[in-house]
Amino acid sequence: MKAYLAEQQDGESHSVVANPRYRPFIGISVSKRVLPLEQTVKILSWLLHSPSPVLPILIADEIAVINYKAFKRYSGGSCVKKVQQDSDLQISHWQQAADCLPPEQSRRIRFVRWSEIVTDLYGRQVALVRSEFEQNPLLQDTILALVTSFIRSTGKTVTTQRCWALAEYIIQELPSLLFGIEVDTIQYQLLVYPTHYPTEMYRLVIAIRRHPAFAEFFTQLQNPPLENNKIIQLIITGQRFDKPSQPLVTPSHYDRAAHELTITA
Repeated sequence: MKAYLAEQQDGESHSVVANPRYRPFIGISVSKRVLPLEQTVKILSWLLHSPSPVLPILIADEIAVINYKAFKRYSGGSCVKKVQQDSDLQISHWQQAADCLPPEQSRRIRFVRWSEIVTDLYGRQVALVRSEFEQNPLLQDTILALVTSFIRSTGKTVTTQRCWALAEYIIQELPSLLFGIEVDTIQYQLLVYPTHYPTEMYRLVIAIRRHPAFAEFFTQLQNPPLENNKIIQLIITGQRFDKPSQPLVTPSHYDRAAHELTITA
């Protein structure tokens, strides 16, 4: 299992998890198949080395409806129902893994639904992202290139309707990728994303933070001052994150090898 830290500033991923400055949380895409139980237990055990008293597991349920509708997997109320079923399945699986841990560790785990992180500030940030997407061609092109690549990776047909629907998914998700989430008035700014295969989403985050064309936009999002979120991709298959053929607007000196480690505990 490989871990990739998107922006390396404070040492390897192990060091970041142990750093009290960063409170980790796990992000779960409900459309993904559940992980092997052994891997899930390993992830929880590793992250519970953090000094943070609570380890939130964010179940991206409400936002997943956008994804399900975009791929026309289900329609109407059945789509919402399927998202709920998949969410419950993920919670059951992660709870089973938590039950394999000592009680003093498992009681630190807190399941969080998407609606719980949508604070007033988060809502304002989403509105800013949506406005920038509509007015800034560079951001629009960058996000649409990202969703186009994702659609192609699924083997589905790339359509305008599908691209714009999935762009809305990114618009609503982006503040959590940039700044983390707030749970019970506490800010968590170290996203750990378990996945079977790598995702390019972190490249959009780096582009927004570093590209001059996004500087004013990023400053607006960061008001009031917020700690930058860090992103760790846990590649369950052990597959390396290869540079995409059409990279997003990101610095060309990204050093992938320096950001890689193997999770063994």
